[in-house]
Amino acid sequence: MDRNTTKGNPTVLSFIQLGANPYVGLTRLGLSGGVQMKVWRIVLPAIVGLVCPFVAYAQTATLPLYRLVHGMDHFYTTDCSEKNSAIQNYGYTFEFVQAYIFPSASAQIVPLYRLRNGSWHFYTADPNEEQQLLNSNSGWILEGIPGYVANAALPNLTPLYRSSWPGGGHYYTTNLQEWSQEIAAGWKGEGITGWVLNRTDNPCPNPVPPPAGQTDIQKAYQNELWAWNDNGPCSQFLLCATYFDSWGVNLTFSDGSVAPFAHVQRLTTSAHDCIQNAKNALPGQKGLAVEWVMASQIHNPDLLNWMKNHPDAVIAALSQIQ
Repeated sequence: MDRNTTKGNPTVLSFIQLGANPYVGLTRLGLSGGVQMKVWRIVLPAIVGLVCPFVAYAQTATLPLYRLVHGMDHFYTTDCSEKNSAIQNYGYTFEFVQAYIFPSASAQIVPLYRLRNGSWHFYTADPNEEQQLLNSNSGWILEGIPGYVANAALPNLTPLYRSSWPGGGHYYTTNLQEWSQEIAAGWKGEGITGWVLNRTDNPCPNPVPPPAGQTDIQKAYQNELWAWNDNGPCSQFLLCATYFDSWGVNLTFSDGSVAPFAHVQRLTTSAHDCIQNAKNALPGQKGLAVEWVMASQIHNPDLLNWMKNHPDAVIAALSQIQ
């Protein structure tokens, strides 16, 4: 901070210029010796409380961190165009805005590095970890810095937890319960990547999918028919206990209508009954119908995500299931 900006405010100037000797500031106020120690113990908490929030929040977290998934790869970006391109061109499914992060560095706000190795994406706020991967000769490349995160627990921010899947794939979430569930399902907890603003509003609408083509309808029909003929109860407890709304926020249909994901679980429901529930939801609840069909494919994340991106084909195929 420039000296002139604090002229006339010796308390702020003293705090900024503490260095290795915290009593310098109190000396500037005309205090000395043991009096310095006593006053410092009283004044320091007040000074920190006033100044630190100003320093840490010299900027506002304004970048939405979009979360997408394709198979076991979780992809995060703050770029609306990149998010929609990943959906339209690379098979990714948009889940939701994970959090908001900062647009630039400042006190305790540091870069969030994005790296890629083949189809895997990795994010870290640790420059040593970033350099270690880049120097490992194992295929990692730096794709850039999508934004900035806090490197300590600051007021009004929440942790961004990280976990990894054996053999590839990293996963980041601000939801402690979700993180714990993923660890119970086999993911490895890797601690906190940084601290972010727990805000989830989405300023970037998803691209509207084109009307369902015959090839997509046929693909949906073949998988729905397989499920229709499977009368056994779901045996994968953790997967079948997943709530539908953990797959995303909304489904978008080609007519522009949007349907929210429901807070519903499959549990022991057979694949056949999932399809029956889907048929029962029509015509009024086409979003729920698609979600029940997705639940019938809960063992196949790639197909589940495909159905999420092709809801019109799923609905069209349902009319052919008898």
